[in-house]
Amino acid sequence: MNVIGPADYDYGKHEGSHRDPDGNLLRFGSPSTHARRAGNARKRQTAAGFALALAVSLLSTACGSSESSRSPADGTGPPPTSFDACVVVTEDVCAVDAIPFASPGGVQLAVDVYRVDGESNRPAVVLLGPGGWGYSSRDTVSGLAISLARQGLVVFVGDVRLACTDGGPLCGYHYPAPLADVHSLIQFATSHGSEYGARAGPIGVFGLSSGAELALLAAFTEAGASRPGAVVAWSAPTSFAKLASNPDAGLITRYLGCGYARCPDRWRDASPIAHASGAAPPTLLVSSADDPQVPATQSRSLYRALHSAGATAELDIEPGAAHAQFGPSTVSRCADFLLRHLS
Repeated sequence: MNVIGPADYDYGKHEGSHRDPDGNLLRFGSPSTHARRAGNARKRQTAAGFALALAVSLLSTACGSSESSRSPADGTGPPPTSFDACVVVTEDVCAVDAIPFASPGGVQLAVDVYRVDGESNRPAVVLLGPGGWGYSSRDTVSGLAISLARQGLVVFVGDVRLACTDGGPLCGYHYPAPLADVHSLIQFATSHGSEYGARAGPIGVFGLSSGAELALLAAFTEAGASRPGAVVAWSAPTSFAKLASNPDAGLITRYLGCGYARCPDRWRDASPIAHASGAAPPTLLVSSADDPQVPATQSRSLYRALHSAGATAELDIEPGAAHAQFGPSTVSRCADFLLRHLS
């Protein structure tokens, strides 16, 4: 058995571990990723001082500055790094690290791109990790990104502004700032994907837990040439109002910047189910039948709404799995779903 990790973030404890189709144990924070970042002093780590919770948010977050616009993050970084700059991080997968893609309000956002070394013209997907809107996906899902790359995708894993409070440059933001950044990331991957081995055309979006909320919301509201061609969501909170009495509702409040009683419209607007329509891209929803943090009813409700609207939607409720913990067959099914709809 090959192990992608040990991880400095305990995936087995907080989000569950799973294996890719090759039998590799996937955990947050592949050592190859962290080795490539050693000495970079990125100053955006958000782990210290946080209490992780397996829920719609997996991390205790706090209020910071707010955003009122839904427009994509303003500003872009330098020209993208070339296809040839991809550095091998496993025996078959390479990555281009820390590509600037936006700078909203002067906050620099970067993306890592994973693909099979030497391959090109593959469908692209934006991957958004869990962490309660308080962890950067670049620190949490490198193992899953490697697995998806091995199955024929070019995977974009990027920063968004966060609701963390450790003083890092990504911390102190509320909805809709993270959503605006996901829109910017989708637009970057769509416009520049060919420079990193991706096929021209619509891309996919794949999210886990809090990242699944952002993935669905962005996929349902992105328009124009960058409209995604498919979306996959694991253990997604889809209707915040129905979670208002959840023990972890305070975490949602911190992400949104106010409570349900005071801001019901914001809670509704941030819920993917409020944006379900016949124009939604093909959607695959995966949930655990026994998830006490984000009940499977959240995915079922969205599936029914999409189906009623005439959109293409699939639902996979898995018995025995915990929150956002799914095995290699599920990873393969999700990759196949993306490849089918993006090809």
